[in-house]
Amino acid sequence: SEEQPTTPLIIAAREGHQEICQLIIAKEPEILKTQGQQALHAAIRHGHTPFILLCLEEEVVCDFRESLSIAAEHG
Repeated sequence: SEEQPTTPLIIAAREGHQEICQLIIAKEPEILKTQGQQALHAAIRHGHTPFILLCLEEEVVCDFRESLSIAAEHG
């Protein structure tokens, strides 16, 4: 399987640490442009709805077909 990038934002999103995600984004708002899609997909894979909603509110640019496919695979 393809190795996934690991950054503080992606780890926090994957683990469901919403407050940490918000702190990272507040400190570096541009991070969602470079890591938003990977963090969103990590949150989808692990069912962390608050971060998913945050990404939608922040209008994270991503491949929605891929996001929906991941969501379908992981329930």
